[in-house]
Amino acid sequence: MNKTTSIITISILLFSFLPNAFADFSDVNQDTPFEEAILYVQENEIVEGYSDGTFKPEREINRAEFTKIIIGAVFDETEIIGENCFPDVQTEWFAKYICTAKEQGI
Repeated sequence: MNKTTSIITISILLFSFLPNAFADFSDVNQDTPFEEAILYVQENEIVEGYSDGTFKPEREINRAEFTKIIIGAVFDETEIIGENCFPDVQTEWFAKYICTAKEQGI
C-alpha cells in the first residue's frame, strides 16, 4: 500500500468510528449522508463551511478543498506549511495544504 492510499484509508477509518451527533451547519442533520464525518471535520476545524452557515453536502469540491480536508485530517496544524511550491500555487489560502501534500509525496 502506498503512502497516498494509506492516508486515504486512515481518513475513511477515522470517519467510520465517530459518535452520532449533529453538525452546526443548517443543511446537515441526522438524515444527511456522512453526517458523522461532516461533524468530525467541523469539530476538528478541518472544514469551516460557507459564510451562510451551510456545508452544502451535495456540492462537488475542487482539488484544493479536497487536499485541505485530507491534509487537515492527517497532519497537525503545525506541520501544514509552505507556499510557492508550484507555478500556480503561491500564497493562496490553499497553498500550505498543497505544499504539504507535495512535500509528503502525496
